[in-house]
Amino acid sequence: MSEKEYRALPKNLIIRTLFKQHTWNQVSFGYDRGYVNSWTVAALPALKYLYQDDEEALQAALLRTRDYWLCEQTFASLAFGIYLSMEEQYANGADFDPETIRQIKSSIMGPLSGMGDSLMGSTVRQLIMVFFIGLALDGATWAGLGFILVYSILINTPLIVIFCNTGYKYGKQAIAKLLGTPWLGALTSACTLASMVIMGGMASKYTTFGLSYSWSVGESVYFLQDKLDAAIPGMLTLIAVAIYYYFVGKKVNFAWLVLGSLAVCILLALVGLV
Repeated sequence: MSEKEYRALPKNLIIRTLFKQHTWNQVSFGYDRGYVNSWTVAALPALKYLYQDDEEALQAALLRTRDYWLCEQTFASLAFGIYLSMEEQYANGADFDPETIRQIKSSIMGPLSGMGDSLMGSTVRQLIMVFFIGLALDGATWAGLGFILVYSILINTPLIVIFCNTGYKYGKQAIAKLLGTPWLGALTSACTLASMVIMGGMASKYTTFGLSYSWSVGESVYFLQDKLDAAIPGMLTLIAVAIYYYFVGKKVNFAWLVLGSLAVCILLALVGLV
């Protein structure tokens, strides 16, 4: 499209959506999708601006916001800026698969969260907190407000604005350079692989499934779970995740998955397997 026809997101709209995403991040947490609800609510005004009266394109863009999202807030603003940049490019006719937007967002979630948790959550915030806790123990009643002022307003707020603007600027440049080259396909494949590795790591860490069934041979007691772990460690967990992945792909309601899991666990307990 020509430069005159190009519809760029206004700076004030970018900042407004950023702070909406940042403000509602913790309020909207859900175990099934993490902080994704704040992302969708924040992105909606920007998507409406980009897609105008194209309801079908707007719905597709909203669906691209619904992937699982769990990332430290400060560094998440970098991903949010990249996301806005890519949606803007695609809405203005850039020729690339929109699934790339979802894949890049998912693939950078883990690294950004790792950096954010280490630098902000476990270092900067803790050091400032220790300082103001010391003041509070000495009788400074204003220490709580002092912590909010220093960390949230003087440090965190400028950082999320800088990170978002950086992501928006360089995300836009990256797409422009990648279009028309074989690198975009390679990037898409790499992001897909990275997102699967990240989700696999999360599944192995947070998902457990074991059998308590055992049998005796003479004075020796053997546990079925030990035999399975000796053959393929984590095999049952992998099977369970694969089953859930299949049903989620079939758009099965989350409530039915919970009820079904409960019923299966009760059945397995009744027959003595768990």
